[in-house]
Amino acid sequence: MISAKAVSEEAAFATLRRIRMTVKINGMTAYRCDAISLVGVAGLGALTVLNLVFRLAAGEPTSAFMHVMVSLLFTAFGAFAWRSRLPALWLAAGAGSVVLTMCSNLIPDYVSDPVSIAQTVIAFVTGVTAQVFQIVERAAPVRFAYVAFTVFLVAGLAYGSYCAGNVFSESTRSGGAEIATWSVPARYDGEDCPEAGELVTVEYPTRAYATDGREVTKRAHVYLPYGYDESERYDILYLLHGTGEDEDTWLAEDASNKRMVDALIFHGDIAPVIIVTPTWYTENDCADDPDRLTYAFASELRNDLIPYVESRYSTYSESMTHDGLVAGRDHRAFAGLSRGSATVMRAGLNASTDYFSMFGAMSGSMTTEEEFLSGFLSEEAADRPIKYFYNSAGAFDFLLNDHLSSYRWLIGRDPRLTEGVNASFDVFPAGYHSMGSWHIALYNSLQHFFGV
Repeated sequence: MISAKAVSEEAAFATLRRIRMTVKINGMTAYRCDAISLVGVAGLGALTVLNLVFRLAAGEPTSAFMHVMVSLLFTAFGAFAWRSRLPALWLAAGAGSVVLTMCSNLIPDYVSDPVSIAQTVIAFVTGVTAQVFQIVERAAPVRFAYVAFTVFLVAGLAYGSYCAGNVFSESTRSGGAEIATWSVPARYDGEDCPEAGELVTVEYPTRAYATDGREVTKRAHVYLPYGYDESERYDILYLLHGTGEDEDTWLAEDASNKRMVDALIFHGDIAPVIIVTPTWYTENDCADDPDRLTYAFASELRNDLIPYVESRYSTYSESMTHDGLVAGRDHRAFAGLSRGSATVMRAGLNASTDYFSMFGAMSGSMTTEEEFLSGFLSEEAADRPIKYFYNSAGAFDFLLNDHLSSYRWLIGRDPRLTEGVNASFDVFPAGYHSMGSWHIALYNSLQHFFGV
């Protein structure tokens, strides 16, 4: 009678013989694929740790989390490909990393990210090399199947990413430019425009509305289009930054945004527009609760900023009285990014539809249904038509789901908003919570607001 131990040993020896036979059959190909995959896994693992350390040191915990999750996904693909000797999985990781790089690393603020670029190179080179070694050792029909699978995989990933960026995008409008989801066309994003607008810095008196109401002086930048003429009237956009930033963020620090605005006007795609970039911060107030500032900004905007700017520059306001400012609402827009987007919702959509008919929320709503019901959806505001409600976020933006849910809820309850007519939500493929996405959002929103 054969013992259980003998059976177990025989099974173990049989498994070992099968492994040896596999190695013998595959010859050097097996060793090469193993070595290539092992190097790739080690490289991606090291980059995952480096990514985490690099971004945490830069004070970007959210960005660190998103990047590390992507790195771990590629590493997991590589590890499974290594253990299973299925280099097609490596190719999937490589193709996916190329798509992510095309969508994010080539956007201005990601092009200098060495960790993401190295990750892409490692994943793609490892996948292609391992796959080639597998293909050349196979019979002709199998080689054809591998090649067909490779083409299908890469094309599927590219097309899938492209579709993901257009699911919520409204792509038809009058005018020469097109709504973008991948990047701003080079025509609007290249060299300095021959007819460049002027950026003027102003200081205006206001109050610390979120705290003690004391008098303070704040600063803002005012973009004046090329050939600005006091005898003409101009549309106007109030444009807000996000957390930890200031009035310099949009136009003073980022030259590409100003060049893009110049080019859109120069090529006749939007009407000449005045852009005001203030800050919703008030000195060092509410450092532990900046959300208070986003609500209080409504008072500053209505009582101080708008009257100060529009009494000095030519807009469609008839006077600085309430009725005079209301007269210009169809030519006035309010937009912002991140917590600036929340400020647009709280201080604009819910508190100032008498002064604005166009709103742009980029990467974040952060506003409750109760606030919409008592503000934008209230009886008092119900008779104020909305010219355009623009929304956007990157596919990898941590605020995408919250923002999209808020948007869907809102347009489902207000007959003034019709998706594809005067409301839209752009999702940028593999875009992050970054200026790369907001740059495209500004390009799109300007066309919706002021397109000719």
